[in-house]
Amino acid sequence: MEQEIKFLGFGYTSLNVKKFPDFKGKLEAKSDINITSVEKNKLDFTDKEALKFDFKFTLDYTNFANIYFEGFLIFLVDDQLSKETLTQWKDLKQVPDKLRIIILNTILQKCSLKALQLEDDFGLPYHISFPRFQANSEKPESK
Repeated sequence: MEQEIKFLGFGYTSLNVKKFPDFKGKLEAKSDINITSVEKNKLDFTDKEALKFDFKFTLDYTNFANIYFEGFLIFLVDDQLSKETLTQWKDLKQVPDKLRIIILNTILQKCSLKALQLEDDFGLPYHISFPRFQANSEKPESK
């Protein structure tokens, strides 16, 4: 039987950008995502359980800049997955793989979009590459 997982909401609780003016050296961006808490979230419009996942997402530009996000996601899940998730979180501080992958991909997507805007605003290099057009480099045929 397929477990029900529906994305209901996302929000930021903290955003921080810090740029260090005296940077020297090689610039490299590293990211980190952590789920920091899991709890039940009662919804008025359904009897099914919703789970709220708090998270932290950081982009570290090796002593040049840091972008830091905190936020939450809410998912509607069936009773079996809710119990499994809450038990794993309580005992191991882990989330079942199927749900964890959905959560991490959602955080990555939402935070990456916001990070691109902040990187542009603060004059930081983009942490992901954009596709680029290139001039046609074909050599003319020889006769």
